[in-house]
Amino acid sequence: MGGRGSLIGIGCAVAALGLAFAQTAPVPATPPQSITAYDMTAGLTWSDNYRRLPERRLRTDIDPTVPSVAQVTADIDPPSNTIATVTLSGTTLVRRPGIEGYLGGDLLIGGYLEGTDLEADLVGTSSPAAPFGATPDAQGRVSSFGFGDPDEVFIEPNLAGAATLRLKDNRLYVDGSVLATQQSLNQSSLLAQESIGGTGDEVTLLGASISPYLVWRGDQDIRGEFRVTGSSVVTLDDQLTSAEFEGVDKYTNDSHAIVVTSAIDSGNRFGKLRVGAQSRYRAIDEQGSDVLAEVETREFSTELNWAIQFSQKVEAIFAVGYDDITLTASDTAGAADQAVFADEEDRLTGGFYRAGFAYRPSERTRVSFAIGERFGETDIRSEWEWRPTARMTLSGRASRQFDTGAQNSVGALSGIGLTNEATLAQIRSLRSAFASSLIDQAIVIGEAVSSLSDRFATGPFTIDEVVFNLSGDFRRTDLLFGMSFIRRTFGEDVEQALSARFEAERALSRKLTMSAEAAVTRTEGGEVVVLSDPLTVAAREDELAQYYRLGVNSRLGRSLSAQLDVAHTVNDVEGAPVTGTSFDYQETAITAAMRWSF
Repeated sequence: MGGRGSLIGIGCAVAALGLAFAQTAPVPATPPQSITAYDMTAGLTWSDNYRRLPERRLRTDIDPTVPSVAQVTADIDPPSNTIATVTLSGTTLVRRPGIEGYLGGDLLIGGYLEGTDLEADLVGTSSPAAPFGATPDAQGRVSSFGFGDPDEVFIEPNLAGAATLRLKDNRLYVDGSVLATQQSLNQSSLLAQESIGGTGDEVTLLGASISPYLVWRGDQDIRGEFRVTGSSVVTLDDQLTSAEFEGVDKYTNDSHAIVVTSAIDSGNRFGKLRVGAQSRYRAIDEQGSDVLAEVETREFSTELNWAIQFSQKVEAIFAVGYDDITLTASDTAGAADQAVFADEEDRLTGGFYRAGFAYRPSERTRVSFAIGERFGETDIRSEWEWRPTARMTLSGRASRQFDTGAQNSVGALSGIGLTNEATLAQIRSLRSAFASSLIDQAIVIGEAVSSLSDRFATGPFTIDEVVFNLSGDFRRTDLLFGMSFIRRTFGEDVEQALSARFEAERALSRKLTMSAEAAVTRTEGGEVVVLSDPLTVAAREDELAQYYRLGVNSRLGRSLSAQLDVAHTVNDVEGAPVTGTSFDYQETAITAAMRWSF
C-alpha cells in the first residue's frame, strides 16, 4: 500500500508543479516594517529547593566487604542555593520587500554561587543516618542517592524564529525556521520551564527546517502548491545528572524528516462549491541514541475536501481521505515493543472522514468545526476567534494529528507556511506597544499552557489538543489567560494533561508596574521515570503541579528598571509509592534583578 500511495503523491506533486508555472498577477510591493524590543537582565535568585527534591528519597548503601547492597527510604532536607543569571530576551519582527519573519525568545546564562555537591549534602543529613560517606572509602563502601552534580555554569536557550523568503512573488517561496530550547527528560511535573537552573536530566533541542515551495494563484482565487520540507532536531544531553546516565554519551535520538506535499484548491471557480485536494509523503528517521531503539516512520496521506456555501456567512465543510503509516523499530526494541509497533500500524492506517461547518458573521468573529474519525478514534478539528473590541481577543482550536516527539517540537513553531502569514498579519494590525507582547506569545515553543510539550519524548504518537486563549490590552493593564488539554497516545501508553495559566500586568504609575502569574497543570498517566530508583521506574501517577508568582518592577530611568519576584511551586502526586522516591515537592524562589531595555 505504501508504494501505491507514494505514486499517487508524486502524481499530485507533478500536477501542482505544472500549475506553478502558469501566468500570475503581480503582488503589490511590501512596505518596509520592523519591530525590535530586547532586554538584558542580570539577577540573583535564592531558592529553598533548587533541585526541586521531595522530602523522601531512596538511598542505596553499598558495602563490598560483606558484600551487601541495602536500599533505605530516607528523609532528606532539600538544600537551598543562590543562582546568578544573565538573560538576553526579546523579539525582532522584520517585514521588507522579499522577506518577512521573526526571531525571539530568551537565552539565559547562570551559575550556582553555593556549589552543587548535592550527594554529600544529602548523605550527610539524611535520616536514618547513612552508614557510609558519599565518596567511596578505601574498601569501596559508599552511600548514594543516585545524583550527579550539574554544571556549575549552565546555559538555557529558549529561542525560535521563522521567516518566509519571496524569491518570485506568487511563484517561488522559501520558508525556514530555527529552534533552540531545553526540555525535561524524565519528569512529568512540567513546570520545569519556571525553574532557574533546571531540575537535572534535561535535554537541549536544536532544530531547523527549510521548505522551498512553488505556488500558483489564478483567477477566481484558484491556488496550487508544491512543497518540499526538510527538518532536523538534534538533541544534546548536556544536563544528565542521574547516576544511571554514567557512561552514556547520548541518551536521546536525533530526528530527521523529509516531507513532500502538494495541494490544489478550486477557490471560487465553481461558484458556491469549493473543492480541494492534497497529499503528503513523510519519512522520519530517529536514531543516534546509545540506549533507545532506532525508529523509522513512513507516512502517506491523501485527502479530498469540499465546502458548500449557503450564504456569505455560513458554509458546510467535508473531507475524506486515507492514511498509510509504516512504523519500523530496530532489533533493540525487543519483541514486545515490535508487537506494539505492528498494532499501531493497524490502528493508524485506514480511511478517515469529517464533516462540519464554518461560520463568519463579521470581520471580528469566525468559527469552524468539523467532527469525524481518524487514526482509529474521534477526530475533532476546530478554530475560532472573537474580537469583541480592538483590545481583546478570544481564540481557540482543536486538532488531532500523528507526529513524533522531536518533529512535533519543530512543528510547534507558528511560522511555517500560511500560519506565518496569518501571525504577521495579526501583529501588523496591532499598535507597536502591544506587538512585542503578541510576538512573544506567538513564538512560544508549543503552547504556553501546554505541559506535555515541555517534556521531551521520542517516537511516534497521536496527539489530541484543545486550546483556548484570551488576551487583552486595556491601556494600563495587560491580561492573558489560557487553557489547554493535550493527550499523547502510543499503544496503551496514554498521557494527558489539563492546564491553565493566567498572567496580568498593571501599570500603577509611570514608573511602577505590578505583575502576577498563576499556572496549574494536572497530568494523568504516562511514565514517571526515576532512573536511579528501581522501585519507581515506569510508575504511573496523577500529578497536580502549581506555580504562582508576584512581581513588581520599578522604572529607574528611560531604559533601566529594577525587578523583584517571589514565586512558589507545588507538586502533588496521588498514589505515590509507600517506599522509594516520593514526587511531592515545594519550592519558594525570590529573584532580584536589574533590567536594561534597548
